[in-house]
Amino acid sequence: MLYLERLLKNKITYLILLIIVIISSIQQEIVKGLPNYLIFTIFVISFSILFYKNYQFEKKIKEKSSITLNIFVVLFFSIFLSFALKIPLKFLVIEGRSSKEIIKKCEITNFISGRNDRISYKLENQNYDISYDNEMHLTREELIKNYKIYINYSDSWFNTKVINSYWVEK
Repeated sequence: MLYLERLLKNKITYLILLIIVIISSIQQEIVKGLPNYLIFTIFVISFSILFYKNYQFEKKIKEKSSITLNIFVVLFFSIFLSFALKIPLKFLVIEGRSSKEIIKKCEITNFISGRNDRISYKLENQNYDISYDNEMHLTREELIKNYKIYINYSDSWFNTKVINSYWVEK
């Protein structure tokens, strides 16, 4: 736990996190279909590195703390780190997309209205959802029955799709 405490007190850690957040906010494209094995691999690597570094640090200063507490703290930071590392991964997927744009008309399978409206659709036998600004105040039934969503996307690495734009039409 002491190594992670030292990381939290370092101002460079916060600067790096700020840069990652700024880069992610600049990204306008949406990545769909990022494989779970890739996300899991990122998590396992971050957990292993943090656990090892924490163990080495405790050994160096010759202080022992609870192994259970260490695992939970490292687990928490590993989840956070894997989310942070997913941002540059998405950036790489966006940069690696093909120049060929594909426009597909997809059927709307569901509409969820709330604080953030979302449309579910099926693209190449995969279910996806995307945020939607319901300016016309359409009901769920109207959207599902009478409208289609058009997805303009490019294929990229790891069999992912980078959505360049989308729109809903009758």
